[in-house]
Amino acid sequence: MRVLRYTHLFYLLLYTVSMKQSDLMPYAEYSSKEYSFPYAYHLSKGAQHLYFFGSRHTYNPDDEQIQKLEVLWSEFVSSTSGASRVTLVEGGKRAILSSKKEAIETGGEIQYTALLSAQSNIPTESPEPPASYWFQTLASQFSKDAVAYYDFARICYQWNQKDVRPSFNVYVSNFLEANVKNSGWDGYDFSLEHMKKIHYELFRTTFREDDKQFFYDIINPTTSFSIINEVSRADDEGIRDVYILSEIERYWKEGKSLFIIYGQQHAVILEGALRKLVA
Repeated sequence: MRVLRYTHLFYLLLYTVSMKQSDLMPYAEYSSKEYSFPYAYHLSKGAQHLYFFGSRHTYNPDDEQIQKLEVLWSEFVSSTSGASRVTLVEGGKRAILSSKKEAIETGGEIQYTALLSAQSNIPTESPEPPASYWFQTLASQFSKDAVAYYDFARICYQWNQKDVRPSFNVYVSNFLEANVKNSGWDGYDFSLEHMKKIHYELFRTTFREDDKQFFYDIINPTTSFSIINEVSRADDEGIRDVYILSEIERYWKEGKSLFIIYGQQHAVILEGALRKLVA
């Protein structure tokens, strides 16, 4: 029964992808011009509101984006007082930490938004595709090694973004161990040593965990340094943004007002579809 249920979910999500992808801005169009950081907008219909804050991810409490985030958040809280509302954040549900500084240094502007939401008694959700679906779908298009390394490279870039870095080995190993369970890939080696081996096979260079620019370049879906960029493009354009859009649509049709915080490119790529949804 469980297998049948997961199979049904998989094909349901594939159907959602085919129905929604045409509503999104293509990556070729997004990469053809520059957009501001942060990229924010407010849409409304009657008493229902949608606020989108598209950020440049930061772990710096003094980043000027934080003040802009606080201004938009205050406007959202004020304009939706007494309404049914929800905050949608990138990258999974976030723990509620004790202070602004701790939240930002631990999980960036996304974690801070979760704290702001909790302080206003507004529920927080994360409209990300289920991990097993994510791994299964990408592995149907690329090798498991390419998919696993792409996810590993994202973790490496995230570690490099932190102003105060924990132990690299401990930090990435926690994610890699979770992938053993989340991927559903029986017997696949998610060890750090295996990721370094894939790195050498792909790039013929010694692995450097502190090469922030390298990780940025290879996970950027708008560039073409290697197969990893292609995986990233398939991820964002064909999986994540489509799934995010379908979840936003679900909450909107339930009558909820929304505050959404994702990276800037998601805000830009989703904007046309969201304007169509609200209109």
